[in-house]
Amino acid sequence: MANEPIKQSTLKKKKKKWVSIYGTKDFKDANLGESYVSDSNMLMNKHLEVNLMELTNDIKKQNIKVRFKITSISENRAMAEFIGYELAGSLIRRVVKRARSKIDDSFEVETKDNVKVRIKPIVLTKTLGPHSILTLLRSMIREFIIAHFKKFTFDELIHQLINIEIQRALKDNLKKIYPISVVEVRYLRKL
Repeated sequence: MANEPIKQSTLKKKKKKWVSIYGTKDFKDANLGESYVSDSNMLMNKHLEVNLMELTNDIKKQNIKVRFKITSISENRAMAEFIGYELAGSLIRRVVKRARSKIDDSFEVETKDNVKVRIKPIVLTKTLGPHSILTLLRSMIREFIIAHFKKFTFDELIHQLINIEIQRALKDNLKKIYPISVVEVRYLRKL
């Protein structure tokens, strides 16, 4: 037994290559990263997460994560489409303070081009508000977002969301009822 030769198995190694991943035209064909794979088709339908600051070169957007899904591959180039937007949990914890009311909501909305989206807005008031006012603000948030999303396509809404146009318009609409300190979209996901 001790003198038996040891058999070595031979493994076939596949040659790997780098595949670059690019965003859609909405993000000016920005380079999202690279992946080291043996077959580029393995990347199909994979998800990746990128910090928005890296795409826009704006330091103020470092607390926002943008999610992409790879939809097409040609040679050593993969194209990814936008599927989600999310604020960092640390930003939300830093913004939420004592003696202020927080209004959270989660609902589905349909855009002009019939894309269904799950959205979770967060609104903070400057002081503690009565429940009747908070209920009114929550219903106004829903009405505003549903009406606003019906007017624009998904790509236009993403552009507005990244440029903080939706948040500003919503804050201007709500501050007529009660003093508002922060209006953000905490989460947005294409369904």
